[in-house]
Amino acid sequence: MAYFAVPAILLTGRARVRSWAAYSGLMAGFFYYMGMILAGGPIYNSYPPYDIYIAMFCHGALYMCGLVTISSRQCATADRWQLMAGVGYVGLRAALLRPFVSGTGQMLIYILLDGTYVKKYVAPELLDIALPAYYIALTGAILLSIQGFFKLSQSRYRKFAVQV
Repeated sequence: MAYFAVPAILLTGRARVRSWAAYSGLMAGFFYYMGMILAGGPIYNSYPPYDIYIAMFCHGALYMCGLVTISSRQCATADRWQLMAGVGYVGLRAALLRPFVSGTGQMLIYILLDGTYVKKYVAPELLDIALPAYYIALTGAILLSIQGFFKLSQSRYRKFAVQV
């Protein structure tokens, strides 16, 4: 989603959704690189080098777009509802497009939506308790990331804003 939304929003100057573009770019870039650091071996071995290089470039560009945006434009905390709706939209869209996407077992969005690691490491008889707790924790983590985004935005904007 971020591959298309971030450049489209930033290039068309859509100020109303600029916070969403910055948040999406930062999240896509940050979590891609964290995933590569934490589980890079299996990922690197599953794809040809040119696919890895393209993915690294695209996610790095998204991350930089997010950083530049929050450093040059103030993101209002009133946009938090927009970000929550955007995250919900991305999750819903991923769920609806699942039948048309191959290799969903390696995509972070599907790993998160499915609770893959909870199902892998928690005993089956405890899943009725563990999965709701996981989804509550995931929702909390998303809300914390949104709160952290606005704190980072304020900090970076103050640091890089031109003083007149």
